[in-house]
Amino acid sequence: MSDLDNEPMLITNKIEEANAEPNGNAIHPHSYLSSSIILTAITQISLRENISPWWYILYSVPSIFSGGFCSVCAVSFCYISDVTTAKTRPMRMVLMDAAISVGLIGGSVTSGYIYELTTAAPLFMISGSLMAISLIYLIIWVPESLRHEHLSHSHRLHELFRMDLLKDLWHTCCQSRGHSENLIIWLTMLALTIHIFAAEGDNSVNLLFIREQFDWTVKDFSIFYVARLFIQILGSILVLSVLRRFVKLSIHGMAILCLGCIVLESTTRATAQYSYEIYLGLVLGIMRGVLGPMSKTILSEVTPSSEVGKIFALSSSLQAVTPSLAVPLYTTVYKTTVENYPGAFNVISLGLNFLGFILMK
Repeated sequence: MSDLDNEPMLITNKIEEANAEPNGNAIHPHSYLSSSIILTAITQISLRENISPWWYILYSVPSIFSGGFCSVCAVSFCYISDVTTAKTRPMRMVLMDAAISVGLIGGSVTSGYIYELTTAAPLFMISGSLMAISLIYLIIWVPESLRHEHLSHSHRLHELFRMDLLKDLWHTCCQSRGHSENLIIWLTMLALTIHIFAAEGDNSVNLLFIREQFDWTVKDFSIFYVARLFIQILGSILVLSVLRRFVKLSIHGMAILCLGCIVLESTTRATAQYSYEIYLGLVLGIMRGVLGPMSKTILSEVTPSSEVGKIFALSSSLQAVTPSLAVPLYTTVYKTTVENYPGAFNVISLGLNFLGFILMK
C-alpha cells in the first residue's frame, strides 16, 4: 500500500469502523475483489493500447472508500473478540496474525513464478478469483456476530460519511473510565503504534542495509524474509501455547516479554558484523508476532463489548498512518549514515521498542 493510499484510507477507516457494530462485524472483502477486477481490466487494455500508468491508480478507489487493509484487520479482530471467550481469545488472535503471515509468504513465493509463466493479467485474475471465493465463503458460512435487532438497516452509502460517528469514536476513546482502564487503553495503543512505527521504518531500508553491510543478493534477502515470517508464525503459536498452558503467564506479561524480545532483536541487528547475527536476531525476536494479538486482547478485555470496534478502529488508524512518518525518517537517517554506520537506523528502532517496553510495563 502506497503512502498516497494511506491518508484517505485512514480517514475512511475511522468513519467505517466507528459504525462497525451497528452495521455488523462480518467482513466482506468486496473492495479487494473490485480492485482485482479493475487491475485485470486495465492490464488487458494496456496490452492492446499504450495507456498512461496513472490509470492504475483507479485500483485504489475501492479501498479508499472501504478503509482498505486496516479496516479488514480491525473488523476481523472485532469479530474474533465477539465470538471467543477470554480463555480462547489470545490464541485466536495469534492464529489470525499467523494466517495473514501465511498469506504473505504464499503471495511472495508464488506471485513471481506465476508472472514469469504468464503475464500480469492472469496474476490479477487469480487474485480476483481468490477474493471472490473469500467473499462467497464469508457470505454463506460466516454468521453475523451481533444480534439482528442491534444492526442498523440504513443504506450503507448514506451512512458512510456521517461525521457524528467520527465524533462518537473520539468520545468513546477519550471518555473517563474507572480503575485506570483509560490509561491502560491509551498506553497499550501507544506501545503498539510505536512498535509498528519502528517496524515500518525498518522495512523501508532493511534491504538496502543488508546489501550494503553483508553484500546479500535479492535472493538471499527473499530467503531471509520467508524465514522471518516462518519463525514468527511458528514461534508465536508454540511460545504462546507453552507460556499460557504451563507457565500460566498473563496476557499483559506476554506482551511485555514480547517487547523485551524485540528489544534484544533490535540490539543484535544494531551491532551485527556478520550475516549469522541477522538470523540470530530472528531467533531472539521469536515472539515478535505475539505483540499485536496480545495488545488487542488487552484492549478487548478492558473495553465494553459495545465499544471494542471503536477502540480497534482508532488503533488500526494510528498504525495505518505510521508508514507516512516512519519511512521518510528512516530513509533520511540511512542516507546520512550509510557511509560510516549503515545500521544506525537500528539504534532508532532499539530506542523506540524500549520506549514501548516501558509504556507496556
